Amino acid sequence: MSRECATFTGFAAMSSGSPALTALTIAVVGVKQGILVAVVVSVIDHLRVSYHPPTRLLKLSPAGEIVEAPVASREMALPGLIV
Repeated sequence: MSRECATFTGFAAMSSGSPALTALTIAVVGVKQGILVAVVVSVIDHLRVSYHPPTRLLKLSPAGEIVEAPVASREMALPGLIV
C-alpha cells in the first residue's frame, strides 16, 4: 500500500503491526494464543476507528485536481452536491 493511500484511508501502525504481533505470538507462545491476540487487537482497532472516523471533504481544485478540505470549512464538493 502506498504512503498516499495509507494516509488517505487512515491505516497506521496498528494495521501493519497487528499481523506482526500475531505472527510473533504464534511463533513464541502458540497458535491458540496467537488467534486470541489477533481477535483482541482487531476489536481494539475496530473500536478505535469507530470512535474517531476519518472525515474528509473531497473537492475539485481550480486546476481540476481532487483535494482535501477541512469539514469545518463548510465548503461544498460541487454546488448542490449532498453526500
